Amino acid sequence: MDTISIDRLKVSCIIGCNPEERVQEQNLFITVDMQTDTRPAGLTDDLAETVNYSSVAKAVAAIAVNGKFKLIEALAHNIAEHCLNDKRINSVTVTIEKPAAIKLADAAVIKITRP
Repeated sequence: MDTISIDRLKVSCIIGCNPEERVQEQNLFITVDMQTDTRPAGLTDDLAETVNYSSVAKAVAAIAVNGKFKLIEALAHNIAEHCLNDKRINSVTVTIEKPAAIKLADAAVIKITRP
């Protein structure tokens, strides 16, 4: 199985449970690893034969911005569900980094994998 990745997509959105997090956008870094078979695209050199990472990146950003989730867990779940709607994607791993979450850490991070 092959992997198509979007690495650390920077998205500014409303995320969090605390009152101040519900009014001011925060930066997230979102990584999406999609397991797929890239042989059809490799043989044909045709974008229609593969997962279009540009389209996925736009959709991921829209889900984050429009969703206004409280939990990064919920955001990760919704991103994974969106990706799995593409039947060419066999499984997906979504990693979300929330840099402002913990003062003494680089980030709070969730990583989920869905078959």
